[in-house]
Amino acid sequence: MDILKKLVNGKLSLAVTFWIFYFVFRIVTYISSVIGFIIALLGMITVPVIYSIITAIAILEFIMLIVVMIGICNILKNKGVTFWGIAALIICSLNCIAMMYSLFDGYYSYDYFSDVYSIAIYVFKSAN
Repeated sequence: MDILKKLVNGKLSLAVTFWIFYFVFRIVTYISSVIGFIIALLGMITVPVIYSIITAIAILEFIMLIVVMIGICNILKNKGVTFWGIAALIICSLNCIAMMYSLFDGYYSYDYFSDVYSIAIYVFKSAN
């Protein structure tokens, strides 16, 4: 928890905050979602279970995005405004807006997930 406290308070460098806690964290969550989806396609877990897992990953990703944005704001406040700090904050803000739009547009709904899953099953079966 100490590292999250440092992140929120802006005690970490901008490079660590952006590249590790934003960029690498997003890549890891994306890869986790894809692996879970593939495991579901192979029939190892059911659709509601993988939907719950992917939804939990998306919620965790959104929370981490908010924490990173707070950390970047505190870095800008404590260490001064820089071009790269503003650029990182803009990128995180645009990602936050895109996630909120996806949430309100129904991208995270079970119906949308079921449709995508059905298409993936059809493509997976037709490839074999």
